[in-house]
Amino acid sequence: MSGEMADVRAIALIRLAREFQHAYEHWLWAWAKLKSYQKVKRLLEGLENHCLCRGGKLSEDVEKEVKGEIASWNFRINGEAWELCRYYANLRRLEREIAKVLDEPWEWRDGSEGDAVWESKKCSEQE
Repeated sequence: MSGEMADVRAIALIRLAREFQHAYEHWLWAWAKLKSYQKVKRLLEGLENHCLCRGGKLSEDVEKEVKGEIASWNFRINGEAWELCRYYANLRRLEREIAKVLDEPWEWRDGSEGDAVWESKKCSEQE
């Protein structure tokens, strides 16, 4: 490979590395938000059973508020799942572009992202 071509590839790789870092950071942030939203929803869904186990019952107004809050978290969950899929698709695109620049396969997943990858693939399969 000529020196000029090596320079072109290096500059392309620098640009792709920066873009990859941005996409990877946002993908992991979307994953963290999605998981936190799901945990809050489960907590709220268990509230009524928790009260019943302790011999109490939620008033109609409070039960309505809890259901509204759960619906709100469902909305957030759906939005964040979409974001997760969007960033995952971008990471896959960057993986292909980086492999072209390197002229060899490149794998960004190292096993530490297993759950987030699994969830993202689930979304991709629904499209």
